[in-house]
Amino acid sequence: MDEQTAKETIDFFFNSLRSDVRKVEIDLFGGEPLLNKSVFIFAINYINEKCKLLNLKPHYLLTTNCTLLDDNIIDIIKKNNISVTVSIDGDQQSYDLNRKFNNGAASFEIVVNNIKKLINQYTNVTARMTLTKPTIQAFEENVRYLWKLGLHCIYIDLVETEDIA
Repeated sequence: MDEQTAKETIDFFFNSLRSDVRKVEIDLFGGEPLLNKSVFIFAINYINEKCKLLNLKPHYLLTTNCTLLDDNIIDIIKKNNISVTVSIDGDQQSYDLNRKFNNGAASFEIVVNNIKKLINQYTNVTARMTLTKPTIQAFEENVRYLWKLGLHCIYIDLVETEDIA
């Protein structure tokens, strides 16, 4: 998505609001919102401008795999009080079953380091764990791992797979 498409989408959203709305919830998810950081930053700033003009309070939610999280994005998250949900399925063994880079390289260490950096600076962070047949047996262990990592609220998505555990 380019900035013009983001602007048109945001304008459409705000032009469609009822006149009695005082708060808007913006949920940034799907694929990986941070793949296009410049548009992510543009969208947050543009939404904030629109909200200020319309006397609205924005509430942001971001779902990310944390592979692309950096200090600039963390500053934006903090400044805008963005509720962050990180996609992580548990310890490295469970995580690596489904979450590698396109080239096959492991992403677990990058993700965990970025989660630690985020949690160290910000508390509004939850986890989203995808539970599949191969990871069911390690469910309790994975929840305990995420708790130790500092993720105390964990949402669980059950996904049916063809894998036999």
